[in-house]
Amino acid sequence: MGLSRSATLVLAYLMIHENLTLVEALKSVDSHRGICPNTGFLSQLRALDIKLNKEKRAVSAF
Repeated sequence: MGLSRSATLVLAYLMIHENLTLVEALKSVDSHRGICPNTGFLSQLRALDIKLNKEKRAVSAF
């Protein structure tokens, strides 16, 4: 039905463009809408969260 997929896209957008962590993005979206990304999408979002955090640390090291 698109509930999981559309929520995943919104979460990824918030993580990339608004610099939110996965947990922050989940809380933000869940406070407005009931979301339920499936476990596969959550795994991909967690990998994205780890990648973005590594990039932030690398940039702040300079």
